[in-house]
Amino acid sequence: MGRIRAIITDFDGTLVNTFKANYYAYKEAFIQYGYELTEEQYKECFGLRFDGLCDKLNVPKEIRDDIKKEKKESYPKFFSWLELNESLMKFIAYSKAIGIKTCIASTASKENLYNVLNHFDSKQLYFYVKNAIMFFQFATLTIEASF
Repeated sequence: MGRIRAIITDFDGTLVNTFKANYYAYKEAFIQYGYELTEEQYKECFGLRFDGLCDKLNVPKEIRDDIKKEKKESYPKFFSWLELNESLMKFIAYSKAIGIKTCIASTASKENLYNVLNHFDSKQLYFYVKNAIMFFQFATLTIEASF
C-alpha cells in the first residue's frame, strides 16, 4: 500500500463552524431588503446554496444579487462567531509538514475561504483551495493531477 499523498477536507462544519457567522451576516443582509431571517429558518436551510435559501424564504430573483452582495460585505464583521476545529487544523499542519498535500473542498467561494483562513492565519497550510463547483467539474481527474 502506498503512502498518503493528499488530504481533502470539507470546510463548513468540518474545519470551521461557520453557522453563527453566516446566520448573522445573512440576517443583516435580508433585513435591509425587508425580510426577517430567524435562526430556526436558517437552521432549516443550512447547507443549501444561496438560491436554495432564497427559494425557501420566497425572495424574488430580482433582489437576490443585491442581498448576496450585502451578505458578502457584512460576513467579515461576524468572524468572531467562527469556531475553528483545532484538532483537525493541527492534523493538517502536521500532514503539510511531512509533505502531504492538503486541499479544501467547499461550496463556499474561494474569496470567502481565503478570508476565513486568513482570519485564523491558516492559509499557508493549504496547498490547494477549490470550491465544490470547480472541484466536482474536475472530479474525473486523479487527485495527483489536480494538485
